[in-house]
Amino acid sequence: MPNIREEWNHIRRKSNSEDKFDRVASLAFAVASLEVALVASGVDKQHNEGILRRLIRGGLLTDTNLPSEDTIKTAIEARNLAVHQTVIPEKSECQTYVNTLYTIWSSLRRRFVNQENAATIAAELYESHNVLDVYMYGSLARGKPDPNDMDLLVFDDGEVSYLSSEYGLFAGLSIVEAILELAGILNEKNRAAINSGWFDCIVINGNLFGNNIEYTRSVARIQPDPLFLLNISEGLLEYDYSQNLWVKEKSPSPKGNTRPFDKLASLREELKKIGVVTSQD
Repeated sequence: MPNIREEWNHIRRKSNSEDKFDRVASLAFAVASLEVALVASGVDKQHNEGILRRLIRGGLLTDTNLPSEDTIKTAIEARNLAVHQTVIPEKSECQTYVNTLYTIWSSLRRRFVNQENAATIAAELYESHNVLDVYMYGSLARGKPDPNDMDLLVFDDGEVSYLSSEYGLFAGLSIVEAILELAGILNEKNRAAINSGWFDCIVINGNLFGNNIEYTRSVARIQPDPLFLLNISEGLLEYDYSQNLWVKEKSPSPKGNTRPFDKLASLREELKKIGVVTSQD
């Protein structure tokens, strides 16, 4: 099921649709996305409080590059008029309103998707005795500007990783929800971040991965890209609980896990030399 981040391009196209009800849907989705993003940002709704009031209360409009309060208010009012009174803006106006709301949504995403926040989540995960180590991969780990999401790789002792399958579900929970539940941090804020497409993680048995060939092959087999684990080894960061930092190379873990990604990174370097894989952007 697509998350909100993955749906935005589709919704922005709908704002320019000849079908006026597509335009209503784009406005409704944009505002609903902001509602979820505000929960992920830790600003829950109080009574009948509107989106603009929550943005102000949460101190989320301090960036001078963001649209003005009046501009945001106009975009939200356009949604309300379209949904409740069928007063539907023309394509150019609708695009402007949806782009305004997307700009605010993106600003909230940037406040969540950063290495400091990832370290906070990693520390909470690491406190579970079932979690052996936490890594970060993807654009955030590589220090790319404006990363889309936070991607963590969790090594556990099998408590959650054995629930993993190509379907990624157990008892109604996704694997990312299951590992957060294990650590006692599956709250509304983190659920909203998952639904927004800002946070994801993979859970692997750290005792077996890289040590048991059958298990390692099975983990690689269920990835969408057969070279996925090899590719993420480049730029991978490891969470150092003692320093509360993301580091490239950590001292031996007090929990005694092995470091198979060191070997994968070395293998990737050799494969780059012969042109089998290329450097990531």
